[in-house]
Amino acid sequence: MKLLLTSTGLSNKNIKDKFLFLFFGNLSGAKVLFVVSAAEEPREKWYVNKSREELLALGINERNLVTYHQGEKPSKEILDSISLIYVCGGNTFRLLNKIKESGLDKDIVEMIKKGVFYIGASAGSIIVTPNIEIAEPWDSNEQELKDLAALSLVNFTVSPHYTEDEEGKVDEIEKRLGIEIKRITDKQAVLVVDNKVEIIG
Repeated sequence: MKLLLTSTGLSNKNIKDKFLFLFFGNLSGAKVLFVVSAAEEPREKWYVNKSREELLALGINERNLVTYHQGEKPSKEILDSISLIYVCGGNTFRLLNKIKESGLDKDIVEMIKKGVFYIGASAGSIIVTPNIEIAEPWDSNEQELKDLAALSLVNFTVSPHYTEDEEGKVDEIEKRLGIEIKRITDKQAVLVVDNKVEIIG
């Protein structure tokens, strides 16, 4: 299992270099599942455009980006060809709701367990944790989700875009949830390789 849980994607050189070191394969031929459900509103498109530009700058071919919009789950044949998953930032509640509705959440878990590399940006990082409650102070629960259980691929959660000014709020959430919160700034990421977890940046 390889997870790169970031605040802002691959904008930091150290994080990008770590990904390039760990990703085995030809990037120009890599097929990428590009999940944009967290940022479908027009005002949020900059999240998606920034992430897409970062991937293309790595040498990934644009025709190999399989973009997942709300409710448009790719076929099993396409999912079986994916070697990299990139989940964009935006509204965490919308993202979780939409991938659960389509069943893509289960596909993502299966793909990761088979060795597909996963990159999350902000909301995309939070959804692989046990639940998304950490997002509540910052994201609007416009979906009115009651079940905040997420993909549970790790036994901690993350607080992306962390600053010291937020420590009181993050500490309160950590105590209430009884789960470790990895605090990552916009220049940091949590790297999970099998059972090894480290903060890089």
